[in-house]
Amino acid sequence: MDTSNTTDLMPSPPMSSMASPSSEPPAGLLTVPLEIRLQIYSYLLEVPEFSPYTLPSKKAPVAGALLRTNRQINWEATPYLYAHNTFVAHPTLLTSFPRLRPNVRPVSDSYAVSLIHRFHLTVHLDSDLPFDAEALTKSFTGTEELTLHLVQSMFCGAGYANLRQFEGIRGVKRVTIEGSTTGLEDYIEWLRKTMMSEPDAPMEEFKHETVTLTDRLARGYLA
Repeated sequence: MDTSNTTDLMPSPPMSSMASPSSEPPAGLLTVPLEIRLQIYSYLLEVPEFSPYTLPSKKAPVAGALLRTNRQINWEATPYLYAHNTFVAHPTLLTSFPRLRPNVRPVSDSYAVSLIHRFHLTVHLDSDLPFDAEALTKSFTGTEELTLHLVQSMFCGAGYANLRQFEGIRGVKRVTIEGSTTGLEDYIEWLRKTMMSEPDAPMEEFKHETVTLTDRLARGYLA
């Protein structure tokens, strides 16, 4: 399916505002038990977790036509699509207008966005961030998964100052921090534990230090 058709992946409104699914004639897929239908949805709607190292595909990664089969399948499969995949966070608006893949049109429907709880965000360590700590905390606290991909223009050329904007995030079930992590391992491990802690859980403060390029060379990071 061409990516130009991805805007057809329109979710249905909550069930309370829809006609009863049983009011429609049964389709073949609806004759099998729900647990089997969910397994089928996993084959058609789940895609591998996003990686910036994967070449973009010219085709949409999911069988979006499934959502247009009938009302009940849309009601069952729409939450599955959005809840079981990792979406690329918007570079400035974060959890608003996320994309399943960078070359796929963003999700703009508020109901669909509310179903997304797995995000991938690229973080530039050596330039000003286009968002602040408050926006990050509001966007990602309590999410199921958060992957931060760190990039910088020069190897070990920046510290973790930009990552400190993420320190207010809490309650994430799984945090992955990858990419340009050399020399920042201790802080990154502390930050992971902090973001995965409960909102009211006491956390020992990280002992910040200024590490120069000479220090990193002496420690063997640039060897």
